[in-house]
Amino acid sequence: MPQPRLPQKFQKLLWIVGGLAVPLVGLPALALIDSVGENGIDARRLHDEPYNLRGSKIAIGQVEIGRPARFGLDKAAVDNLVVNVRQLFHLDDLAQADDYVDGHAANVASVMISQDKYLRGVAPDAHLYSSAVGYIDRTGQPQECLASQTVATQNGDEVRAINFSFGESLLTDPRPDAALDGNALLTQCIDWSARQHNVLYVIAGNQGRGGIPIPTDNFNGVNIANSKQVDGVFRKVDFSNLGSEPSVVIGRDPASESNVGARRSISLVAPGTGIRMINPDGSLTQSTGTSFAAPHTTAAVALIQEFGDRQLRSRPVNWSLDSRRHEVTKVILMNSADKLQDSGDGSLLGMTRTVIDQANRSWLDSDAMRDRAIPSTPSWHRAL
Repeated sequence: MPQPRLPQKFQKLLWIVGGLAVPLVGLPALALIDSVGENGIDARRLHDEPYNLRGSKIAIGQVEIGRPARFGLDKAAVDNLVVNVRQLFHLDDLAQADDYVDGHAANVASVMISQDKYLRGVAPDAHLYSSAVGYIDRTGQPQECLASQTVATQNGDEVRAINFSFGESLLTDPRPDAALDGNALLTQCIDWSARQHNVLYVIAGNQGRGGIPIPTDNFNGVNIANSKQVDGVFRKVDFSNLGSEPSVVIGRDPASESNVGARRSISLVAPGTGIRMINPDGSLTQSTGTSFAAPHTTAAVALIQEFGDRQLRSRPVNWSLDSRRHEVTKVILMNSADKLQDSGDGSLLGMTRTVIDQANRSWLDSDAMRDRAIPSTPSWHRAL
């Protein structure tokens, strides 16, 4: 699809958003503050003047085994007034009080939409729709697909991104000799839904412990690795990530964590190490993983989309509805991500940091740098 030309003002904004996905470790008490601030994705700058972007009126989604709590519905949320989910579901039905409330889902939601003054989320004014799949003995891919469709059709079919901070193991996939070839039911569902509902799926990448590879073999979404801080700045891929094409995976075949063919398994790197988040009852917790890197990316989409919608209202002649397309959003995220720090002369497009892998290698040391036929490499893949 042809890409619309982006006005210079928007290009500048994208590079600010592009500071989003570098590594994120650092001071435990400041992790979410840092990951959303200038040492991470720099979204806090967008919250304030002159941008005033907080995700207002933009719908994003979440699908997990459980769901976050909601004040007025769940007993657990009686003291949680800062994570306000727009609507909650169990599969395709409205959620029932106190059913499937889950700490992990609540933590992920807080990264996206927390309105707490201290631990403010990436898009605190976005409308979050969340569906719980529930607990299923074997494979839950049909139910996960149903939950995804439910979320994708909310807000008048105007959900711009959906967060997946969970996945399915190949060991539970019913196909004989299952592989990451894009043909798992859940993967096909996500690729179909991206086109049908015009929504960008943001998927937590592999982490090397048991693996949640399905649906990381998708074609239309983005897979996210997590990063940690170096000298206070999120710019190093965390050791918990396998990377895109692992050569060794202890206890199983490396193919169980790698896409079939030449496709890489990781698209972006976002803060995900030592993240300080909010539990269903409003208490604080800290955790690490791609589960918490992905929502930084999902909520960043809300900021981008809010800007696009603002431009559509104020400059309808120079702006196109293509700004809402999931393909365009994906291009924006990929092309505005930090990779190599600019020296100040603009030759590297103003990028704010050099992202490195677990062995401290930058993109300049990668096979993608040496071979144009290789789209990119895992560990030093662009930060959001």
